[in-house]
Amino acid sequence: MKDSCNSKLIVDTISNDSKLNSIVDMLNEINKAGYPDSRIERALDFKSGQLQLWRNGTLKLEPVDYALFRILYKFPYFIKVAECGYTLIKYSKKTA
Repeated sequence: MKDSCNSKLIVDTISNDSKLNSIVDMLNEINKAGYPDSRIERALDFKSGQLQLWRNGTLKLEPVDYALFRILYKFPYFIKVAECGYTLIKYSKKTA
């Protein structure tokens, strides 16, 4: 029983480390595309310095956060969309 618990802990640790490494890589690539951390934080209404906390691993990365940055990594221009304040709620009010 103890071996299976240890195995799970090892797998979870490796998974978390690889997610942290990949979020750092994704953020670096988004930065290279011309979107500094401060701009991303303003566009997405994050607290100042939150991205740095994720980079350092001091703030736990939730699955939804990881999914968001996978999308932004593939489509960095979505940051411009967020800066314009587009939301589905605003859009549906205008069309309703």
